[in-house]
Amino acid sequence: PNEQVIGTGAATGTYLNNSPADSNTTNGGNNNKTSGDYSIIGGGLDNETCLNVSFVGGGQENLANGVYATIAGGYRNITSPYSFIGSGQDNTSSADYTVIGGGTLNTASAFGSVIGGGFTNKVFGCYSFIGGGHINCITDAYSTIGGGTSNWAYSPSATIAGGTENYAGAACSTIGGGRCNRVGFQNINGTCMLYATIAGGEENNISANGVNMTIGGGRKNCITTSAHGCNTIGGGGYNLINFCGGSNTIGGGYCSNIYNSCKTFIGGGAQNNVYQTQYSSISAGYANQICSAYCSHIGGGYNNQINGGGSSNCKGNFIGGGLTNCIYQSCRGIIAGGESNKICRGNGNGILGGNSNTITDKFNTFIIGSNITATTSNTTFTNCLCIAGTAIASGDMTANDCCICR
Repeated sequence: PNEQVIGTGAATGTYLNNSPADSNTTNGGNNNKTSGDYSIIGGGLDNETCLNVSFVGGGQENLANGVYATIAGGYRNITSPYSFIGSGQDNTSSADYTVIGGGTLNTASAFGSVIGGGFTNKVFGCYSFIGGGHINCITDAYSTIGGGTSNWAYSPSATIAGGTENYAGAACSTIGGGRCNRVGFQNINGTCMLYATIAGGEENNISANGVNMTIGGGRKNCITTSAHGCNTIGGGGYNLINFCGGSNTIGGGYCSNIYNSCKTFIGGGAQNNVYQTQYSSISAGYANQICSAYCSHIGGGYNNQINGGGSSNCKGNFIGGGLTNCIYQSCRGIIAGGESNKICRGNGNGILGGNSNTITDKFNTFIIGSNITATTSNTTFTNCLCIAGTAIASGDMTANDCCICR
């Protein structure tokens, strides 16, 4: 090799650099080595270029290990052909056309991958990007982690913006941030989910088949097991959409559940449940339930229930609110409110309020009052009736206590 005296130190004498190939330049520093033509080391200590047209600007023990490789500075960085490391320490670019801006112990091991900085970040997927953060990892192509800590993008075109311990394991999935959120694996039938999104929150989980599933935030909300398409949990905590078809929504609240249903809705509240139905909804309240009843609605209240009981004709029912009201195996039944009112079988029946009223096996029957049991169909029952005006009856009118005011 041709040893060349390139510069002198301020107090310690000469520094030797080694440039055995033609057209190389070593501008300063100590014990730097250029191999291959048209390579440059600007300065520093123990730096090396191994192939043609490579560059090390400075720093210590940096290795530009390929053609057109560049290391601007830092300590013990290693770059591959057509790749760039800006600075930092112990960064490794081991695939072509990769970029590491800086940081420490970062590894870009896939073609065209980029790490902006941070600590112990790793990219094993082609054309993928980690902006920064700590212990983030990408293992498939076209994926992105913006930052944060211990995030893992495991499927193609997955994105994690930030947060900690988030896992994006479905194609084209997105996690905005938060902690321990998970978009899960390929299911046992081999059908992958697509376009799943968790915006934030903590310990939320999407692990079902289908497309366009979303959890907005909250804690420990879950969409799981054979849920097909367009299912959404807006927020809240411990809400579950499970074994469902598509287009189900839980807006928020606590510990509500949609199971084996399609096109249903729970707005909020706590411990509200929709089972085995379609086109039904619960707006809010506590411990309300719709089971096997189609096109039915509970507005709110406590422990209200619409139950088809296995009947395919249970549909179009409504409970406005109150507590412990029940519509069972009925069609087009209405309980506006009150307490402990019950409609059991029949069509077109209604209870407007009060308490402890019952309509069983009747049709087009109404109750206004309390503690009334309907005995005939096509009849309106009330405790007391006061008519301000003219009463005209086309059928029978039976009154134990009636007042007509003129």
